[in-house]
Amino acid sequence: MIREGSVGEQRRPLTLEDREEISRCLAMRLTNKEIAESTGRDESVICREIARNGGRDHYRAFRAQARAEKGRCRPKARKMDADPVLRGHVVSGLRLGCSPDQVAGRLKYGRACGHAGEVVSHEAIYTWMYALPKGELSRLGIELRSGRESRKPRGRKKTPGARIVGMRSIDDRPEDVAGRRVPGHWEGDLIVGKNGATAAGTLVERKSRFTAIVPLPFGRSADQVRSALVGSVKDLPAQLVKSLTWDQGTEMADHAAFSLATNVDVYFAHPHSPWERGTNENTNGLIREYIPKGTPVPSDPVFLNSVSHSLNIRPRRIRQGKSILLDDIGNVSQVRIAEETKYELCSRLEPGDRLVDSVSHLDDAAGCQLPYPVVLDVLPDPFVRIEFRGVGRQEEQVQPSLGTLNEFESFF
Repeated sequence: MIREGSVGEQRRPLTLEDREEISRCLAMRLTNKEIAESTGRDESVICREIARNGGRDHYRAFRAQARAEKGRCRPKARKMDADPVLRGHVVSGLRLGCSPDQVAGRLKYGRACGHAGEVVSHEAIYTWMYALPKGELSRLGIELRSGRESRKPRGRKKTPGARIVGMRSIDDRPEDVAGRRVPGHWEGDLIVGKNGATAAGTLVERKSRFTAIVPLPFGRSADQVRSALVGSVKDLPAQLVKSLTWDQGTEMADHAAFSLATNVDVYFAHPHSPWERGTNENTNGLIREYIPKGTPVPSDPVFLNSVSHSLNIRPRRIRQGKSILLDDIGNVSQVRIAEETKYELCSRLEPGDRLVDSVSHLDDAAGCQLPYPVVLDVLPDPFVRIEFRGVGRQEEQVQPSLGTLNEFESFF
């Protein structure tokens, strides 16, 4: 039995008598606080009740009661079922491989940009998917990344963490790393294939969330991982690769040699603490959509690059529904190419653009043109992925690499 004046008494649904009392008090021009004291309810309950039923000037008890009774009716139509246009947008996003959270974030971002249409929460999308009859999701061509049709508890048996000589704890990282204030700090891990026979490295930049996948065609031993990571970052400017945070897996036992070769500081998370590298762990889950657990991990760089590109163009909740590559295109006013020569870039960069209109001043005596940079992908400012092309010196052309717009002079 609920005692009068208790918390349960204050939280019970409003009755018709309560609403008639609210209407009489409004006619007497009483404040919300005074109405709450008169009805024995919390002031916030009275405030919401009046606001959602016409306000102080148009509140009517019988209309408010009818609205409340209609809202309590069950079963109740879901928002996804009641709005075919909204359902079509959600289904289209899910078919493209986006998660319910990403679809909801993109709809919210679109409305903020002035696009017409309803929005829906990620939880409403999950609830709608779980309520569909068996086989209906397959018929619509959509599926959760986990492959599940209902929520399941997570957890696994913990194993002792491996000891690596000379580890630097994540607690020793500079403060600007934890705050994601500057680019150049990465998180890394391995994704392992069936029976542990194949693997690939994953790297995620903490500030931009830019993702790269490193093939490991010769295994995941410490020396092979070190060699692959060195090859991936050695040509990048120092401003773009300052630190790398890894778990305590033995594949990173040669971290000292990696740091010596690249001048990149390596930090290790605490055992059984995946949340300390949450960006990388989340990204590994996204990659598993393309490379499911229990299947071999391909070592083909073209395939792995296509997977990372697909992730980099997805809308992200952390970026308010924006895509890393499609929405966050950096603007640049000047790029320094030679000692005292500057070229103005008046338009936004797009893939395929040359960073300079002419490189005749760089031609050598033999008349061979030096490789010039061409934009492949545009990333959040100040990142851009470039490829060097040219008429001559084909053997000297550089593989596609990541650079900053302010550091192009280092490539010449």
